[in-house]
Amino acid sequence: MPDATRRAARASASRRPVASYGDGVRFSEATAVRKVGESRYEGTVHDGGDIGGNANGGYLMAIAARAMADHAGRPPLTVTGHYLRPGPPGDCVIDVATIKTGRRIVTVRRFRRSTCRRRRG
Repeated sequence: MPDATRRAARASASRRPVASYGDGVRFSEATAVRKVGESRYEGTVHDGGDIGGNANGGYLMAIAARAMADHAGRPPLTVTGHYLRPGPPGDCVIDVATIKTGRRIVTVRRFRRSTCRRRRG
């Protein structure tokens, strides 16, 4: 890539708006999870980024992927999901399990049912 093109790409990237949610939380913070057990994580589904009051599927997937990546110790190569019910704003619990570990690939899945508790108020 020529230097001028590289400089233009960097300048353009610095002007891009940072994605945030209705309560002003950045995406990196809105998808953060904390480990609370060997294979259990907690996070928060923030307001904003929703469709009709329920969180966008990609946003929910990002929260689950953060938990799975932390559990596996490496970033995901691919992620697939099926949504069985809407994800309301509130606290959530994600249980994960390692299915298979190889030299280059780790297969992790979210098991049982991840739960989201709607905020009161």
